[in-house]
Amino acid sequence: DKSGVEVPQPTIVKSILKNSQKDGGSKGIQWDEANLTYNEANKSAKMKIDEPPTPYEYDSDEEHRLEAETDANTKLNAALKEIEDDPAERKTASFAPSEEEQEKESEFKKKRKQHY
Repeated sequence: DKSGVEVPQPTIVKSILKNSQKDGGSKGIQWDEANLTYNEANKSAKMKIDEPPTPYEYDSDEEHRLEAETDANTKLNAALKEIEDDPAERKTASFAPSEEEQEKESEFKKKRKQHY
């Protein structure tokens, strides 16, 4: 141009697959490696995606976190002091089902047998 401004020329977009009809039939896909390399080299920059604002407020205050940890540690230490030192004196939880639970289970099994 006479104004001194360079106008970019339109680029020709080529397919990334080559036509392989010359051999009398297609035996599969043949990639145009030169065009793939060219496209990879001339890629535009990636778009940065910003996180949308959310109603959740991140608590960055270190003191609140330390208070919560200290409170949890205090509760844990109190619970540990309540545990008996002698294992024979400790209360154990019973994992055996109660009579009511056994009755419900047997009733359920009967109904299941009738259904199937």
